[in-house]
Amino acid sequence: MLARCTVLLASKLVSGDFPLGSPALPQAELAPGGNPVRALLELLISLWRLDFSTPPPLRLLFTEHNLTTVFRAGDTQWGHFLFLTGELLEKGLLGQEEVAAHWKGLSELPWPTKCMEKFEGVSVGCLLPILAQVNHKDALQNAE
Repeated sequence: MLARCTVLLASKLVSGDFPLGSPALPQAELAPGGNPVRALLELLISLWRLDFSTPPPLRLLFTEHNLTTVFRAGDTQWGHFLFLTGELLEKGLLGQEEVAAHWKGLSELPWPTKCMEKFEGVSVGCLLPILAQVNHKDALQNAE
């Protein structure tokens, strides 16, 4: 139950449905100039790496409703989604095959026109390199 709730919380954070108006994390958790949403997502990822009796249902991040909300919200939320997905891949919580399968299933759904443009601009083949690039940029920023 806890795993499911934390995945749903991550979905809300990524989509902007649960905005953080002020840093909700202790300063020790935030890097200088850090992003509170990404810091909280990193904490959730750390939690998911614990040994739950059942794996966290990360497939919930790839629901039509969640991605529609992310697409409609804007570039910041899209960046948070890419960051989260990239971190899950890097930490071994998601496999590339899983991401590809979720993305393929989503590509077959009827999307609103606004979302369709963004969705069509991202294929699985280009999604994985984008995720790697986003995480590489974040690593460089954190090193500075």
